[in-house]
Amino acid sequence: VDKRWRQAMGRDSVADAQELLRLVRMAGSFTGGLVEDEPPLLVDDTAGWLDFWAADAGVLTRDSLVRALIKTLGTSDEDRDELRAAVSAVWGLFCGEADSIERG
Repeated sequence: VDKRWRQAMGRDSVADAQELLRLVRMAGSFTGGLVEDEPPLLVDDTAGWLDFWAADAGVLTRDSLVRALIKTLGTSDEDRDELRAAVSAVWGLFCGEADSIERG
């Protein structure tokens, strides 16, 4: 992933929970490459960001969370597998065995 990801993580391996939180904070500062109807900044309005990306189903699956982060961060094609691995590495810490997350 780009140098901002490596800077947030502090190394080139899979993120732990603290590193994912730094990634999420970085997502809020990203200003380019967003969809036409832009979601609220993740760091300013987490609930609004989740509502924006979960609008169709009302929940985010692991895959839809990855998609939302890819869109929010403007992740390049070649770096998407690394982002998927980071989300997979910490999903259980935040979601346990759940298949999806919802606001609430």
